[in-house]
Formats: sequence, C-alpha cells, structure tokens
Amino acid sequence: MTISAVAELQESYPMTHLVAHTEHNVDEDQTIKDGSTVSAWGCAAQVWDVSGHTASHVAYILDIDGQKHCFCGDTLFSAGCGRVFTGTIEQLHNSFKRLNGLPAETLLYPAHEYTASNLRFGLSIEPTNDAMQQALIQAEEKTTQSIPTLPVTLEHERAINVFLRTQEPSVIAGVKSKTTIDDDKSLAVFAALRELKNSF
Repeated sequence: MTISAVAELQESYPMTHLVAHTEHNVDEDQTIKDGSTVSAWGCAAQVWDVSGHTASHVAYILDIDGQKHCFCGDTLFSAGCGRVFTGTIEQLHNSFKRLNGLPAETLLYPAHEYTASNLRFGLSIEPTNDAMQQALIQAEEKTTQSIPTLPVTLEHERAINVFLRTQEPSVIAGVKSKTTIDDDKSLAVFAALRELKNSF
C-alpha cells in the first residue's frame, strides 16, 4: 500500500477520517481487520482480508440498494491479479477464491486499470477465448477514448480473467504449453500463471 502521502493529505484535509490496518504504520482514526465494519458514503462497508499482494491487504464490500460493490485494491485487476510482494501466492489464491464467492453481479473496483495488458496476457494462455478477444477490443477502444474499463462485474471477470479460470481445461493446457507444473490443481495453475505474467 502506498502511504507516503497520507500525512500530507491529513494536513490538507484535517477532517479526513483515516481507516487503516495496524501494519500500515500510519496514525489511523480507525484500526481495521477482517470482519471490521466501516462507514462509507452513508453505508456500512465490510472489511475482508484479501492478503497475497501484501500480507495485510484488505477489500471493502458495500451493499447499496441490493447491489454489492467490492473495492478490491491490488488483489484482483480486470483480467489479472496483483504481484506478490509481502504476501504469499497461497494467500493470493485463497483471496481469489473468496472474492469469487461474491454474487455474479457484484461490481469490482480494482485500484489500477491494466485491463488491456492483462487481456493480452490472458490471450497468450487462452487464445481462443472469444469473451477475452471481445473484451480486448472494447478495452482498447475505451482507452483510446479515455473512457475507463472499470468497474466490471464478477460475472464478466469469470469469463475473461485466467486467474479465476484455473480449472478450465483450456487454461491448464495453455499453462502447460509454456511451463512445467507439478499438478493440475488450482493453486499450481494459479502460481504458474503469476510467474508467467511476471515475465510477460
């Protein structure tokens, strides 16, 4: 998590309510952990541990008028996932499983937009995935027009994000065509995908 500007933001906006995990080493007004609740935009947001990218990464889940909204930080990107820094690949894999348990219509708000690049990587693994091909065309068009590709639904991600598709035969075959894996279990495929993305 980038926290270098927090003090400056607090100085400029003294009424800011700072919410943070204890490991972030900032002077927070509210300390959070998995299961905490915070108030945001007049709504209660659940805090979920989605470690992996970092050891203490969190997501915020809001329910607004029956629609779930997930601010997933650097754990899940559209068509991709974050690098492993201070967390572990096992944690990241488990976090993906947890996020994948949300309702299909959940809107996901990743912290960065690497959509087109992630889709190009996904197509290097699963080149005949029509949904991915169409998503890449749309992402490139939106980028050209300076229109964001986010948020996206979890349903959309299930079709175009190889990190959510680790048990699909086409993804397993694509990984095996590029590297050796010990078995076809989801974690092994997920870890291999992350390694391949690191050098893509």
